[in-house]
Amino acid sequence: MKKILTILLTLTFISSMCLFASCTPTYDKDYFTHCKAGIMYDVTHDEVLYEKDADTPYVPASMTKVMTAIVTCKHNPNLEGELTVCHDAVSPMYCSWMDYPHLMEGETISYYQAVEYMLLPSANESANSLAYAVGGGDRQKFVDEMNVTAKEIGCENTEYLDPHGLSPNNHVSARDMVKIAQYAMTFPKIKEILTHESGVVKANDIRDTDIEYTSILYPKYPDLDDLYENPYSKYITGVKTGWIDQSGYNYACSMERDGVEYIIVAMGGDEEDAGDGSGRIIQGDFRDIIEIMSLTDPKE
Repeated sequence: MKKILTILLTLTFISSMCLFASCTPTYDKDYFTHCKAGIMYDVTHDEVLYEKDADTPYVPASMTKVMTAIVTCKHNPNLEGELTVCHDAVSPMYCSWMDYPHLMEGETISYYQAVEYMLLPSANESANSLAYAVGGGDRQKFVDEMNVTAKEIGCENTEYLDPHGLSPNNHVSARDMVKIAQYAMTFPKIKEILTHESGVVKANDIRDTDIEYTSILYPKYPDLDDLYENPYSKYITGVKTGWIDQSGYNYACSMERDGVEYIIVAMGGDEEDAGDGSGRIIQGDFRDIIEIMSLTDPKE
């Protein structure tokens, strides 16, 4: 029954989604001055409002985890039950970057919290754990399904090699990322999780330290980083950031304002010193997305 519901959800999404082609920019201003590529899509009216180099594949980094969440929810829409973290999920060979503390081999975690821990603070070992669990112990089987799903929803410039985004050989275009983000937000549990600001994976008999985490969607939660104070935070509903050395700063953002839904994607963002002596940096992806959100302001 769950599989039938997932198939119906996919077919409904495909039949209703925009297979949008490149547009002629309506605006003279370059809204992506700090990013290599970007796009703003009005979901409600099926219209691209602005785009820049939207069909060139770029390295998505942890935006990859949006597809990992999608494939997980295709198999388990309600994120029921628990998984056990396997050896390879936390092996440096398959997960070269983990924050501390992190999930440990042999511990159990609910599917719901594994997806939350993956999406909010971007835990790589949680993405890996989901891939091994959903793939029946075969991570490559899971990754293959990620690529099949991307094709099913109309992605033309997307290829995944892992479930967490650490590989610099993953690639996704900004236009494809709009489709992926839009599809992700049709899954109720993903949408629900993305309303959460923080969480904690409690200590257990294998790991004696709690893992406390917060969302890194700072434009949505500027109280977590005042560099990104903006008038649009209350309209942001998701989705995911991404960064590795080879990608620059990426952000796929969903928002809803005055009954209109939007997906905005910025890729290859630069960084600048905040200039306040704190050593903090200002991310180009966040800057550009906050700037382009001004297109949602009421017209005078």
